[in-house]
Amino acid sequence: MSLAQHRDQFEELIVVDDGSTDDALRYAVEFGARIVHVASRRGPAHGRNTGVMAATGDVVLSLDADVCVGADTILKIRQRFEDDPELDRKSTRLNSSH
Repeated sequence: MSLAQHRDQFEELIVVDDGSTDDALRYAVEFGARIVHVASRRGPAHGRNTGVMAATGDVVLSLDADVCVGADTILKIRQRFEDDPELDRKSTRLNSSH
């Protein structure tokens, strides 16, 4: 499933542009994303870190452009944070292979 099908389940969408040459930014803007531009290509880790620094929410889910989320992924993440108040002190990684 694409993230577009989950748009009502999250408050903020940030797309980091490190030199995109396709139509991805146009689609992101149409979808309501906030675009954060970086001066040069510095790799995926820099892009993720830039996106996290720009985020205003308490929970950040970082996804690459080729990742699709399951129908209940965002709801499961929300529920996990509600169930465990200590979770904000832990580091959790969502791996697309799980």
